[in-house]
Amino acid sequence: MEAKIEEIKMENINCCVCGVRIYFDEHFFKILQKTHNIFYCLNGHAQSFKGKNEAEKQKEICDMIKQQSNKRIDELKQEIISLKNKPKKNKHKKK
Repeated sequence: MEAKIEEIKMENINCCVCGVRIYFDEHFFKILQKTHNIFYCLNGHAQSFKGKNEAEKQKEICDMIKQQSNKRIDELKQEIISLKNKPKKNKHKKK
């Protein structure tokens, strides 16, 4: 019988309190970054990824661009309305 070996990609960080190295499989590491859940080093020190992950940063940028675009669209709509309501100049002068 032949044993099947599965390759597991690992990520690691050091505890911010004691410096002990903490290893995670790549999938679990991404989950912790995404959820910001608390985990513990081998010495019991609480850790978490508090900063925004890449997906959150990208969403924030997209939301900002969308908000700016919507604001500009509203400005342009108002400009069109004001141009439509502006009295037209009469090209032919009455004598």
